Amino acid sequence: VKQINTGMPAERKTAGKKVMYNKSSHVQSAVINFHQLGCKPESPRAAIRHEQQGTVVLSVLTQADGGISDVKIDKSSSFELLDSAVRDKLLSGSCKNKPGTVDGIAQPTWIKVQYVWTRV
Repeated sequence: VKQINTGMPAERKTAGKKVMYNKSSHVQSAVINFHQLGCKPESPRAAIRHEQQGTVVLSVLTQADGGISDVKIDKSSSFELLDSAVRDKLLSGSCKNKPGTVDGIAQPTWIKVQYVWTRV
């Protein structure tokens, strides 16, 4: 499992206006820990049976409370079962993460994550 630190603040709207962050803002990426209890996706049985493996690259929107509200697959592992398993686990709500911050304040942020599936 590899996290690519590309934390970017999510667009935020206040009273119908977009809030822009300036270049001097300090952005700290959210952290997703797949090793914590409830975060690691289970290998789909069919994927194990067919010896599927690969790397999924995802863009993940983490909220200020550490929850995940959106997951986009940027690069598929070439196996829908594997892609879906990691996406569904992240969206299940069973995994709380360290939220991203902008100038020390927890904010919704996008991060890129790689999840590597290997044969057991």
